[in-house]
Amino acid sequence: MNRLRTDLDDDMSFERLAEVACFSPFHFHRIYRGMTGETIADTVRRMRLLQAATALTTSERAVIDIAVEAGFDSGRGFTRAFSAFAGMTPSGYRSRHARIDRAIREGDPMEVEIRELPARRVLAMRKLGPYPQVPQVWDALWLWMRQRGLIGRIESCIGLPYDDSEQVPGDRIRYDACVGLIPGLEPPLPDDEVRWLDIEGGPYAVYRHVGPCSLISEAFGRLYGLWLPQSGITLRAAPPLEIYINDRWTTPPDRRMTELALPIEA
Repeated sequence: MNRLRTDLDDDMSFERLAEVACFSPFHFHRIYRGMTGETIADTVRRMRLLQAATALTTSERAVIDIAVEAGFDSGRGFTRAFSAFAGMTPSGYRSRHARIDRAIREGDPMEVEIRELPARRVLAMRKLGPYPQVPQVWDALWLWMRQRGLIGRIESCIGLPYDDSEQVPGDRIRYDACVGLIPGLEPPLPDDEVRWLDIEGGPYAVYRHVGPCSLISEAFGRLYGLWLPQSGITLRAAPPLEIYINDRWTTPPDRRMTELALPIEA
């Protein structure tokens, strides 16, 4: 793996990698995929896309030049692959980071409240895929709840975004859509589509985001990149929370309120 990271521009043939790893070429591919969950080609492609993401945010080079350096023959192919990887186009990714960097430079204030949040037991549905696809899992969970007559028992709606979209390929990003229920008879869970999940309580740094859910990732970027370094606060090893305050199905996008909560050390 280290050789792949340092020699992405070299001609690392399958046979050469097997030799470096001291395995027979006959078995190496199966061993590698069993250990990493992806093929060698998948790994090289992912690492080149990570390098491209860095180049997009740290330079003003043309997108097509970055695409060629990442091993793509056309801007269209690069845009398609990068969008699947990052959940947005290369130009959109660059613009998003430019906005976050500008907010950090200008020191836009963020009103963050330190608050003790309770532990919660919730019903959770997992989504694997880029964060822009999150509405799909909420629609699926809502349908699941409606089919079981549980809509009237919903007490809270919380999202758990586990992964950094800059570090994890788009199709591997984990997100749990969660609902807390008013106490009562627990619904049966006949399959793995929905499961019970315990959300850790404790101190959280909470920022109220007002606006479309599509801007939540940008707000998290400002929290991590602007507020946290200046706060002197240490994060706990737990996922952040997206606590939805009003109904996303009936509230206009520009009036939606979401509390973004970072788990912090006491």
